[in-house]
Amino acid sequence: MDIQLDTSLDDFHTPSRIQGQRLELDALHLLHRFGWLRAREVGILLYSSSNQSRTLAERLLRRLVEKRQIFFRPLQGENDSKHARAYLLGQAGADRLWEVRGIDAWTSKDITISSTWLHDLIAHQILAKWKNKGFQIVTGRELHRRTRSGMKIPDGLAKPPGQDWIWLEVERSRKSGPAIHKQAKYLAGAALGMEWLGYQLGRAVVAYPETPGVNHRLRNISALSKLSAPSPFKVIFFPLKIHPLTLVVQFGQAEEITIEP
Repeated sequence: MDIQLDTSLDDFHTPSRIQGQRLELDALHLLHRFGWLRAREVGILLYSSSNQSRTLAERLLRRLVEKRQIFFRPLQGENDSKHARAYLLGQAGADRLWEVRGIDAWTSKDITISSTWLHDLIAHQILAKWKNKGFQIVTGRELHRRTRSGMKIPDGLAKPPGQDWIWLEVERSRKSGPAIHKQAKYLAGAALGMEWLGYQLGRAVVAYPETPGVNHRLRNISALSKLSAPSPFKVIFFPLKIHPLTLVVQFGQAEEITIEP
């Protein structure tokens, strides 16, 4: 007599199930690293080779929301649409990261999506773009965890293969004189190869969207030129445009400026 075995439980260990679990953990880890992300940026980071990256990410994030491992909040001033929904790490997701991967994560329920969210979103997209090029990245959120209150930190760090770290500054609002002077000192230090928190820096990048009434490029060049640096140095400027509906950053032509102190 033939005996038919019930093999339904075998599906638990199928490659597709294991792959799905890995992607869930990767998504949880990304939210821990960045603080919050939209589905579009999660898609760029996890499904970069697919032309349906955002759709795949939305499906993945929906599953994690249903499991109560993450939650979402609308970005301030935007309708609760798929383009303006920030996903954050919940306590159950943080617990899962610790139990499965040994990552000491914690819930993001204390994070306030402030009025500076567009500034943060620009930094997220730049870092995601660089990561997909094979760069190592450190997010602003990760750096905040390592520094004391009031300490100047970049909006992110990135390391191209075989090169030193890049200091990233996103300029969207008009800084005061003292604030832009302080930023200029760190940009110059990065360009001149200073070490910061154990990171050997080698380049500085200023990324700036078009802002009515503010010329971020000229203001930063002016502040950099007033420094008493030991030698000339170069800073890279990236003009940006932001799509008004999808909030996707479009990158302009990079410009490397030599600063003569």
